[in-house]
Amino acid sequence: MTRGAFYHHFGNKEQIFREVYAAEQKALAVVVERAFRVRQDPWDGMYAGCRALLEASLEPAVRQITLVEAPGALGWSAMRDIQAGCKEQMRRGLTIAIEAGCIADRPLNPVTSLLYGGICESALDIARAPDQRAALEDSLTELALVLAGVAGRATPGCAHSR
Repeated sequence: MTRGAFYHHFGNKEQIFREVYAAEQKALAVVVERAFRVRQDPWDGMYAGCRALLEASLEPAVRQITLVEAPGALGWSAMRDIQAGCKEQMRRGLTIAIEAGCIADRPLNPVTSLLYGGICESALDIARAPDQRAALEDSLTELALVLAGVAGRATPGCAHSR
């Protein structure tokens, strides 16, 4: 494709990158959704979806586009606008977990923001770590503990709820 063809559809490089970033976010949402849905227990699904997102952050293309280049190319405000669907996906997962009795009913906005923000920050840390695999494993261990704490129990899983 020629440069002229690109600029026929996009006004500038930022618009091109915005589309690439949005497509990558949609692809990540599919990965998370699949991981969530294969679990019968919604709280185990929440962990599986978060895990899938963090594991995907090890993929070179995902890391480069979403974690390295996007902040400088788009800025945090544009990134947040594009990520709104992913954050909403976490909110839906929390709603399902509440409805299933896996976690206590609670205000969804703060818990969604805290968990989603923590996952995004962890993905950045993993991407920048000298030993990414070790950083991923450490993050997953802590994620399990955080989710267990949110659920008010020592271990993840709805079957052992309150």
